[in-house]
Amino acid sequence: MARAAAAVVMALGLLLGAACGGGESAIAGMTAHEVVVGATTATLAENTSKFTLDLTIAGLANPDAPPADVNITGTGAFDYGEHRGAMRMTIPAGSETATVDTVVIGTTVYQKLPASFTESTPFETGKPWLKIDLEGLGAFSGINLGTLASAQSSDPSQAIALLRGASTDVEEIGREKLRGDDVVHYRFTIDLGKATEAAPEGLRGAVQRFDSLYGAASIPADAWMDDDGRLRKLAYTLRRANFRFPVDPAAAAAANMRLTTSVELFDFGTKVDAEAPPPDQVSDFNEFLRGDAD
Repeated sequence: MARAAAAVVMALGLLLGAACGGGESAIAGMTAHEVVVGATTATLAENTSKFTLDLTIAGLANPDAPPADVNITGTGAFDYGEHRGAMRMTIPAGSETATVDTVVIGTTVYQKLPASFTESTPFETGKPWLKIDLEGLGAFSGINLGTLASAQSSDPSQAIALLRGASTDVEEIGREKLRGDDVVHYRFTIDLGKATEAAPEGLRGAVQRFDSLYGAASIPADAWMDDDGRLRKLAYTLRRANFRFPVDPAAAAAANMRLTTSVELFDFGTKVDAEAPPPDQVSDFNEFLRGDAD
């Protein structure tokens, strides 16, 4: 009787375990390279997510003080199918910080500058929003690196597409925790040419823009994937020698300058509210640069 009761309890336990989840991981049996490359499809299939951005520019040249790091952070939500999203960034403003609201619609980024910024810039008075066309931005000289980097990184789909360029020697570092979830940490290099060729049709332009600005043959990267095969975090570092675009003179003088980007995704399936600001509230950053070039 006791053995029969124990068998029944064990059977019930197995049935309950199956009913409550406990299923096999979607990445079980896959090679590390297959997990990383496949994460692009698995992540985009979720359609939307929240995300955070952590961007650090280190080793900037400053004639009046030792080189200091510039840190830009942000959090928002993105719709990968409609390619639009919104985020709120915190950027350095002298000895303090300022908040910048950002909206991405296609290849256009809108940034709402604090009043203190608009008063000290050449943009039109009473127009708090700055419009940045990513497709045309790399054509201008003297671009402020912070402006360019924050605009580029406002679109997390670019990070997702970069995974298609992962090297074949992907190294699995091990299991870790991220926001309380189990994830697997991988280390590899990103080949931008390979990422461009393999990018999903709707994201090929984003990878090409990245390649046109940062021409590194390969970029060291770390990525964390969950058991559903989705990207949860991507971190990589670019150095001054990688930059193809002409940056502002102070940054250009910093041979040891490096740009470290970390993008984290979570809350898949979230609602995304992102609308372009009214035209009469917008100044065109590309037109300003074009005027300087003339």
